[in-house]
Amino acid sequence: MSVVVRPADLDIDAGGMIKLLAAHVNPRYDHARFEWLYRRNPDGLARAWVAHESATGELVGTASAIPRAVDFGKRGKLGWVLSDFCVSDSHRALGPALQLQRACLASIDSGETPFCYDFPGAAMTAVYARLRVPAFGQMRRFVYPLRADTQIGALRMPPPLREALKMAANAILGVRVRRSRGAGRFVFSLLSGGCGPEFSDLSAQYAHEHGFAVRRSAAYLNWRFLGNPFQRHEILTARDSGRLLAYAVLALDAERPSIVDLFGPVESEVIGALLAAAVRQAHGRRSRSLSVTLLDSHPWQAALVAQGFHPRESFPVIFYAPYAAASGDVAPHAARCLLTQGDRDS
Repeated sequence: MSVVVRPADLDIDAGGMIKLLAAHVNPRYDHARFEWLYRRNPDGLARAWVAHESATGELVGTASAIPRAVDFGKRGKLGWVLSDFCVSDSHRALGPALQLQRACLASIDSGETPFCYDFPGAAMTAVYARLRVPAFGQMRRFVYPLRADTQIGALRMPPPLREALKMAANAILGVRVRRSRGAGRFVFSLLSGGCGPEFSDLSAQYAHEHGFAVRRSAAYLNWRFLGNPFQRHEILTARDSGRLLAYAVLALDAERPSIVDLFGPVESEVIGALLAAAVRQAHGRRSRSLSVTLLDSHPWQAALVAQGFHPRESFPVIFYAPYAAASGDVAPHAARCLLTQGDRDS
């Protein structure tokens, strides 16, 4: 049977898309998540495409584009982050996947939409390779170890010795946390309630320093993190005399929380101090580790290493803007681009 790709109708196709995504992307995918991502985004309604069997009409694949407002230097642009790509097990040949991805990129090719970016998994990386779309850069995960329970628990030794070694290692890690640098004059606290205008002001003040960055308005942050139906987040702020200087968004996990977004001035001691405060908070909650994922060419990776975070695995990020490049518009450079794990769709 042949497969046909067409634009999705978010009213008519929602049920079939949710069923497909729950089966192949995340079993928790439901109507609430669909409504949040596709309709409530303050940057605009999402667009989607579906692949279906020509004879039966059964949906066998879907792909989506989520609007993202960005600041590029001192200019604002509206592009897409690509999302929710999946093809059913019965159609895992490369053909349907290529059809879907070409449909996503057609609007970029025509110049209707100036750019899109994507964080592809292994299967999608193969699709981009077939389409001759190279990686823009690498996202790198950095980890700060807080407890050694898992590593030492796996050692083959008498239980009393293993417990003694575990206690000693955790004590050493605790001393390291308490000696973490950067408290200084800054005041750190968890945000109570939603993000207000000061967050929009902070984004406007410092976005140009990063070269290319998602516009982190208060409306965006409230939607993307505090209103997320999949994942609970909290926001750790850094202030000086009451003025907001920087913040970190933490995805809550009892054992392994992560900083999914980080924002503030590029060149400032406040980022190192904020990272140290996040480490101390995670340690106080007896977490096993704290992680941060960041474009590995960003200057903040030096602050991460200085605070004791260790580089781990990486994965590619795609930036696609052929029409803009052909028309003489300037594309972002990986060394002047802020991308975090929170810049994904969910």
